[in-house]
Amino acid sequence: MKPKTPLAACLLAAVLSAACVKSSQDSGPKVRPGSNVRLAYDLIVDGKTLRSVTPQNPLTFVHGSQNLAPGFRDGLVGMRAGETKDIVVPPAQGFGAHDPKLVEPVPLGAFPKDFALEPGRLFQMKRNGVMHDARVVGIEGKNALIDFNHPLAGKTLTFHAKVLFVSAP
Repeated sequence: MKPKTPLAACLLAAVLSAACVKSSQDSGPKVRPGSNVRLAYDLIVDGKTLRSVTPQNPLTFVHGSQNLAPGFRDGLVGMRAGETKDIVVPPAQGFGAHDPKLVEPVPLGAFPKDFALEPGRLFQMKRNGVMHDARVVGIEGKNALIDFNHPLAGKTLTFHAKVLFVSAP
């Protein structure tokens, strides 16, 4: 298209320039392995928000090197800065299924006398020589039933995620 006046030429140049700027914003880098990413999110489980990471204090990481649930990590791929997405992560792509074999009796004598063995209490404990997160399930006779599964094992996770920044690897 050839403009007929200098004013029309300036207007056409301004419109094309604005279109180019908008297009470059829309085509910013996408999240992919190796990208530097800044992210805000809410983690929702069973309808309750368990964790909020705000834009003022975002999660900053290199995609693929952070210890994120695989389904969450994979759900971020292809997003650009400014995009928001709900990522639903089934147990198999989150913290795995709840394994009943990881609920074990531990003698009450293995705990300090002042340790409150209340059902639901979270703590860390050695199991097979390795420190693990643990949760008191209950008391049976002279044993405490301790669950060594991750607290979110067996749960569907929903991440309401907003990508704040992406730079190419």
